[in-house]
Amino acid sequence: MASAPLAEMMKDPWLAHVSADPTGRARQVAQAHAAFLAGGPPAGSDLRDVVVQSWLRSAQANVDPDADPR
Repeated sequence: MASAPLAEMMKDPWLAHVSADPTGRARQVAQAHAAFLAGGPPAGSDLRDVVVQSWLRSAQANVDPDADPR
């Protein structure tokens, strides 16, 4: 099976984007999630739509973000 060209893979909203600073990117996403959980809009406009939609679905389903998933 041949792999998809990189340009096509970068258009796929389900794939995370590679960052030159993965630690910084993780910090940005964590801050955006904290803002979302506090009732505000997710901080940072560069969040992928699939991530924001997942957070919204979880909130609408009353999923406790601090609960142990087991």
